[in-house]
Amino acid sequence: MATDKQISPRPAPDVGGWRSAVSSLSSAQFRRVFAGNMAFFLAMQGQSLVRSVIVYDITKSKLALGTVSASVAITMLLASPIGGVLADRIERRKLILMAQGAALVAETIFFALLITDRLEFWHMIVLGASMGCVFPLIMPARQAIVVNIVGKRGLGNAMALNMAGMNIMRVLGPAAAGFLIYAIGVKRSEEHTSELQSRRKLVCRLPPEKKKKNTTRVRTHHPDTLPRCY
Repeated sequence: MATDKQISPRPAPDVGGWRSAVSSLSSAQFRRVFAGNMAFFLAMQGQSLVRSVIVYDITKSKLALGTVSASVAITMLLASPIGGVLADRIERRKLILMAQGAALVAETIFFALLITDRLEFWHMIVLGASMGCVFPLIMPARQAIVVNIVGKRGLGNAMALNMAGMNIMRVLGPAAAGFLIYAIGVKRSEEHTSELQSRRKLVCRLPPEKKKKNTTRVRTHHPDTLPRCY
């Protein structure tokens, strides 16, 4: 005796899955911030390789490589809590502009010393430590400004795109810097990575944050209803 088998219909393919994965990029402001973040992390990762080559060319010392890297890492570790606090208390766009302005000054001094052949080991220690103080101001503010653009509903997607892009730049940055050093030399590579890292144009085009109105209600009590102490 034949029995009819019930065939359940297949679910329709989700053709919009890839669109939902990059939904935050539909915002023009987020695209500017995302492009600025990727340029910043690409330059930062590439510059770490360029600076290492410069340190070794000047000092011919393996210990000097670790010392310069430690000067950046230690100051970043100490300044990280301050960067998070400032990102909550100061307008993020203004904080990014000020921090990248300070980074631009440090990069200009480094490059001027490099092209005039006056760069010494202690210069790299001091300038590396100053950049280590600037990075913790830029990175939390760049992450926090995303909330003001996409809102809480799009925050998960925007942060996922940011983290994916940062991981990709972490791989591409040193590789691109290595090809640059081979193609145009270490001095020109330092110039390009510094210029890209301190670029402020994309951030300047963002609108300033709106100040939140204080909606807290103050309850007043009638003098007769207040508790009395005897």
